[in-house]
Amino acid sequence: MAGEVRMTILKTNLIGSLAGCLLAFALPAHAQTLTEGEAVRMGLEVAAWRAWADASMSEAHHRTDATGLFDNPEFELADESLDLPGGNTDRYFWLRQPLDLTGRNSLSRKSARAAEGVTAADIELVERRRAKAIRGAFYQVIRHRREAEAIESWRERLAELGQAVTERVRAGDASRFDQLRIEREISLLEGRLAAGRAELHSARLRLFGVLESPPRTLTGRLLPGDPPSEATVMAALQSHPETRRLKAGAEADRLAARAAGREVWPEVTLGVGVRQFEDGPVSETGGVFAIGVEVPLFDRGRQRRAAAEAGAGAKSAEAALAIARLESEARALLKELNVRRDAVLAMQTEREHTTDSLPEIAEAAYRAGELGVMSLLDAWQTELDHYLQTIELEYAARIVAIELIQLTGEPQ
Repeated sequence: MAGEVRMTILKTNLIGSLAGCLLAFALPAHAQTLTEGEAVRMGLEVAAWRAWADASMSEAHHRTDATGLFDNPEFELADESLDLPGGNTDRYFWLRQPLDLTGRNSLSRKSARAAEGVTAADIELVERRRAKAIRGAFYQVIRHRREAEAIESWRERLAELGQAVTERVRAGDASRFDQLRIEREISLLEGRLAAGRAELHSARLRLFGVLESPPRTLTGRLLPGDPPSEATVMAALQSHPETRRLKAGAEADRLAARAAGREVWPEVTLGVGVRQFEDGPVSETGGVFAIGVEVPLFDRGRQRRAAAEAGAGAKSAEAALAIARLESEARALLKELNVRRDAVLAMQTEREHTTDSLPEIAEAAYRAGELGVMSLLDAWQTELDHYLQTIELEYAARIVAIELIQLTGEPQ
């Protein structure tokens, strides 16, 4: 008989597992759970966001393609007539083309190409801020959900206690005041629960509004895991978009300075054309050739070169200051994250190692007549505040971890 029961239980569990697997595949995408990483990926694949990033990079590429092109050729027609008895006409058709023999256009194009790094870094900075906002909204939902679950659990437990006190009042073992005081406490918890659920609903709508997705159940731990090592963080800061932006700008300025430095060399314009000469019965046509050389007398590009070199130096110095500031901020965040995690872990360890529950002790003492209802409710409130404080500390640690990710970039 016992074997038949075990076999029946085994079959039931197996059927339940298979049904669960089939149900997971059958559920639509919006009914499946959503992780932090998937939420960030969805937020960075929103059509409007991708359109903005792609259009910004395309604008930078086209600006580069438009830089350093050959000057357009110039066509000129000159007609000279003299009022002579036989008539005299001299007509010229010119096609003139400036030539870049100094390499200024090539350097200008390289400078524009380097400036594309500024745009790419700006896009990544906005992307990191967007990912940070998505992570913050994601864990805010988890925080509100845990707080609402805790308050609801406490309300149910207090309702059970209230039922027991009501029965004692009927039996004459407790006062009507105790019953009313517990009912008021339950009413307060219901108000807090309603407010918590409203905050949870609002946070979910904000998150999935950014993701442009139907709401789904979130999965994730509020308390972050072990932080990366300081060496890993410092290495990641070397490629921070803020410093890459400044370095790209400095490189663009250096190339622009080199292009301006070549303005001391003269530009050459080549001209070819046709001359038509008519003088009475004489009519002749011939080719003409001209070469023009710019005389760099007043504008030799010195000020533009000096300005570009100064800009490159300023950006390089600013990049060094930015790295020092980012490293200092990262060390502070690492220290804060470790301290906050240790505080949460200490509270969790204390709760796990505590065999006695404060509300249970207070309830036993209340039934024995050793405590009044106010002391009993104070024990309940203390236990709830302790649990909510743990959630608050976990959330604060998570916010620090999110700020650290914004500095180091997406985890690989």
